[in-house]
Amino acid sequence: MKPDTLGESYRHYLHHADLRSIHTLSAYARSIDLFFQYLADRNFDSQLPIQQTFLTTAEEIELEDFSQADQPIFLNFAQWLQAPSSRQSGDKRPYARATVELRVAGVLHWFQYMDTQRWLPDPYWLHHANHVLREYWRDHQTKREKQIDPVPDLNAVVMFFDTQPMPPAIRAATDPSRPELWETKRLRNRALLHALAETGGRVSEILSLNADTFSKISQGKSEAMQLTVIGKGRHQHVLHLHATLPAIYDYLKAREANDEWRSSIPLFISHDPRYRGSRMSRIVAWRVVHRAAKALGLPDISPQDFRHWRALQLIHSGYTPEQVQEYLGHRSVETIRSFYLAGEEE
Repeated sequence: MKPDTLGESYRHYLHHADLRSIHTLSAYARSIDLFFQYLADRNFDSQLPIQQTFLTTAEEIELEDFSQADQPIFLNFAQWLQAPSSRQSGDKRPYARATVELRVAGVLHWFQYMDTQRWLPDPYWLHHANHVLREYWRDHQTKREKQIDPVPDLNAVVMFFDTQPMPPAIRAATDPSRPELWETKRLRNRALLHALAETGGRVSEILSLNADTFSKISQGKSEAMQLTVIGKGRHQHVLHLHATLPAIYDYLKAREANDEWRSSIPLFISHDPRYRGSRMSRIVAWRVVHRAAKALGLPDISPQDFRHWRALQLIHSGYTPEQVQEYLGHRSVETIRSFYLAGEEE
């Protein structure tokens, strides 16, 4: 049965959409909750016609009321997320750009679901609304903004799980499986951060790796590895692993000691018994990075920041733009020049 309102659509989406894990579900639900807060904020400067159609809560908005005049809605939501806080309880704005993109992506996934179900009034509405957002972000970036600055103390983030102490409560647990599980997770997180930092790979590429690829490590036969992965736009490129391999080996050794995780195919897995060794989600990977950065008192660090950091390391080491392009798997060398070398070429 077709829902009439945003609220009904939201509840249907949470129960029926194909969301990969409970972590993805939680992240998208948080994104949509923020979207409802944005719609209900009468004090925000950029009000759209759709925001004048309800009396009490934004969940009452009827799907058939969306019009062409509401196509800036995703752009306005992104601007609202970056606006100063209203000082109300729970309002944590402004959010960092990486968080804004994550929240907008969650709302877009919901609208794409509605579009697939043909619940939106105009079949081209979503396409144009998304285009408005992307064009604005592209057109309002200056050369300086397009340059990627190094993240401060990122090496400390990479090394965080190498020396992370076990919490006293875990160490004192009477159940010996609790310290073992904590240590396995620590080794997993350590290997993940080292892999992100050394390869400069996208988080989806790192999470696509499988455990059996690294069987040679345990036999001491591999000092370096080049692994072909499918990147953005189905583009193939090679991940280079060397210094990270001991961390991966330590993690796999800890997994092999436990029958519950031994047979899992993915390299990076969930160690929550509810998910039985399923492949780690991007949301969980982001949380691992965020946890390390937060513990070190650093700002909002995302897995993508390791990619930028690695690119700058290569450039400062004397790599040509073409070599950096190949290492990171970009399709065009112009991406390297515009993001990392624009200021140097002026």
